[in-house]
Amino acid sequence: LYDIRFKLGSRLAKNDLSYNSIFSKEDTIVVGSPNSGIAAGEGYSLYSGFKYIQCIEKKSGVGRTFILPTDKERKELCSKAFEISGDCINNKNIIIVDDTIVRGNTFQSLIEQVRLAGNPKSIHVRIASPKIVDRCNLGIDLPTKEELVTHKTDDIAKFISADSILFLDLSEIKEILGDNLCTKICGCFEGGVNYNDW
Repeated sequence: LYDIRFKLGSRLAKNDLSYNSIFSKEDTIVVGSPNSGIAAGEGYSLYSGFKYIQCIEKKSGVGRTFILPTDKERKELCSKAFEISGDCINNKNIIIVDDTIVRGNTFQSLIEQVRLAGNPKSIHVRIASPKIVDRCNLGIDLPTKEELVTHKTDDIAKFISADSILFLDLSEIKEILGDNLCTKICGCFEGGVNYNDW
């Protein structure tokens, strides 16, 4: 799983090279959103040449925010979930890499906390999967697809207060995973899931 996530992060960096040409290696860092974004963040860092610093840590004992039943509870837990090293992010362009973005609550809170902890030049989000556009019966607990950030807004970067956001395309996931890809997982990325199949 680490190797796959690493490869996905590397592909993100490859797609991002034209954009990254505006950054210098001296003022840009990459950080994996803990914990599921760390492997992809390391892949992004190695391919791009930008320094990897784990300046965002998840506090011990904090559970998964997306499984909580209400939006209020999720936002409250997000606000307490992270420890951020302000010294690492002052006057830096921060590239935060994660595996997915579901409702957007975690990233809204995380980016707000990063800005409060230090004085970053800019914050850019890189997601090592396609946009989630439909419900998933394989693990993401979503009662309705209207909760997804993709259904709340067309401008996800603005919604989470990031300077930019980039996703992988599903064709790239299929290319990287090859025959190891279970096509049943693609419904949440493509839409039109037939729940009777489950």
